[in-house]
Order: sequence, then structure tokens, then C-alpha cells
Amino acid sequence: ELGTEGDVSVEQAMRPGPSTFRPNDDVGKLAGLMADRDLPSLPITTNEGVLVGLLVREDAERAAGEQPEKSDNE
Repeated sequence: ELGTEGDVSVEQAMRPGPSTFRPNDDVGKLAGLMADRDLPSLPITTNEGVLVGLLVREDAERAAGEQPEKSDNE
């Protein structure tokens, strides 16, 4: 959409219904999701949909590597 000639609104260029994630989501799972889907970042929002920030893939992978392994019982 952004490559078309003329003025393009944000609404026309964006994808509807982006996936968002919560601050309490497991960083290791989000790092894996970003790796699987080759995503550079994920939007983090509150339950009300207020943007808290972006989780950058490199930061998520680093944080996941620093966490102790969790057993399936936890």
C-alpha cells in the first residue's frame, strides 16, 4: 500500500486487528513467537488496549536467555 502513488492514509496502509500482548506474558514464549514469525518487535498493551511499549526481539531473546529454566509443573 505504501508504494502506491498519491496520498495513502494510515488506515489504508495498516493491517486491521494487530495482535497485542500483555506485560505479564512469558518473555521466552514471546521471543520464540518473534523468531518463528520473523518479527522484529511486538506491541505490549494493557487489558484496556493502552499501548505500554514495544518488546524488541533482541531484548526478548536476551531476557529469555537470562531466565532460569521453568519446569512444566510451575
